[in-house]
Amino acid sequence: MEEDRVDKASLAANEGYASEEEKDWADNESVTTDEEHSDPPAKKNIHARRWKLIPKDDGSFTIEGGRKPKEIRIMPRAEIFENEKHLAEADFILPRLNLARFPGRNGHISPGIFHSGYISRTLETMGEEFQHYQTLWLASPACTSLRRTFDSLKREQDSRVGIDNIVCLALGSLQAMMEECRAASLTQLAVLLTVIGELDLDPKTTPGKFVAQDPIFTPLDAEFLSSLGFVVKSDPDGFLAITENTLVFSIAGYLEMEWVISRGPWPAAMVWGDTEAFMNRLLEEKVREGRRLVVPTRRERGEIMGMLGGCDVVELVGEGEDALEAWDGIGRQRVYWRRREGEGKGL
Repeated sequence: MEEDRVDKASLAANEGYASEEEKDWADNESVTTDEEHSDPPAKKNIHARRWKLIPKDDGSFTIEGGRKPKEIRIMPRAEIFENEKHLAEADFILPRLNLARFPGRNGHISPGIFHSGYISRTLETMGEEFQHYQTLWLASPACTSLRRTFDSLKREQDSRVGIDNIVCLALGSLQAMMEECRAASLTQLAVLLTVIGELDLDPKTTPGKFVAQDPIFTPLDAEFLSSLGFVVKSDPDGFLAITENTLVFSIAGYLEMEWVISRGPWPAAMVWGDTEAFMNRLLEEKVREGRRLVVPTRRERGEIMGMLGGCDVVELVGEGEDALEAWDGIGRQRVYWRRREGEGKGL
């Protein structure tokens, strides 16, 4: 949801920029794979390194992937619960590797650790909960509207870049401890499966073409998504799976994710929010309220909008048809579908 995007931007701002020492440790200048002059200018491969969180016997962690391993010691469990009281309600918590790519640093990464809380589930109970939200979605006016949207898009499908694979980013965990978050993720998954069906694609018959990535996935999330035909990948392999024939599905992701995507092959289509309006709103809030929001630089905004500029853009569902028990944010999403070269604007 767009509110989630604001919360994430605020969170990144509160974490602050990396220290000079961290910047040096995380310096990714070496990931540039092509510094030769080219037309158009070459893009940086900011995914060339693999980052890995390794637990140690003394309770600390090593993060590998920078110029040298970085040692991080997390606070005792009692202090974690004191600072993040909601985690005490979780059935279990897991440490997660956080790779923040702040604007203006050309892909430099500031690593850290956060904790996520989860509820216990089995593959069977997760499936039952998904079926509940999928049933709600399929019976909703929003689902009917989404089908009409894709029926309209497909009438001029030959004028747009073909789609033969899907990359889903920032779905969220289906074991999230907060029911609202869990319901949103389960509904998003139901929406995604509908989109896949409308594109006449089938995860079960084309293995390896459907990828999901989110650092907060649990092993059970991966097992359940695998049962639906998805391959779950770790950061940054989900980004690396994006090709010129990919549809990227990302609801309420970070703005820097959209910039990261713009630095690789531009996907054929994207389902996410109104990026331009969201960036403008963040800039206004930063200036008007003096909030330390992390927003893309002017150059990065240009790169994001350049990626979106060759696309036909339509609302995912019609106005006023987005009300769902689980999640009311579907109606604020858009479909960006790239036109083939030489094709005029169709919608």
